[in-house]
Amino acid sequence: MSVRKVITHIDNETGEILKEQVLSIEDLTVPFKVGSSEEGKSSRFSKVFQMEDPMFEVGSYYQYFFKCLLHLEMSTNRLVHFTESWKLNKPLDEKDFEKLFGASKKTVSRFFEYCKERNIIAKISKNDELYGYLVNPIYALNGNKITSMLYTIFCDSDLDRHIPTKELGRLREYLSTKPDTNDHIKN
Repeated sequence: MSVRKVITHIDNETGEILKEQVLSIEDLTVPFKVGSSEEGKSSRFSKVFQMEDPMFEVGSYYQYFFKCLLHLEMSTNRLVHFTESWKLNKPLDEKDFEKLFGASKKTVSRFFEYCKERNIIAKISKNDELYGYLVNPIYALNGNKITSMLYTIFCDSDLDRHIPTKELGRLREYLSTKPDTNDHIKN
């Protein structure tokens, strides 16, 4: 994902535009060690690679989780209906999970509440509309890199130990970067 912004430098006395820049800011992705135990090494892309067992206390939850992984979108780790390549994937909603699991609304609700409490899956909304359910990359990752957004959603679940030290430093620097307060930003 990229964001474009226009930075305008204005003379405070005259109001004259001194300089105008158009910047394109790319989201930073960092390698995530999938299967590599060596410090600083990451292995190549591996679709739906699992690092740790979610340790479900209810046996059927493994079945539901596996079915979720069949719908894991690359890089975002979002659970989706896959569409044609020129269309955006559609996020799975609660009704879709009822059909997918062959389970009741109550069972689906219990499964996601369990996953939410243990930081296995997060439900994300944008402007009160479902963006999707995202799987913690420690439990499953579709790709070999995680985005800064995925990191911030699950950063409280020990992701740092799976990111090479140098890359983790870059990621933290990227996330803490603030715009220059003297710039007048127009979107």
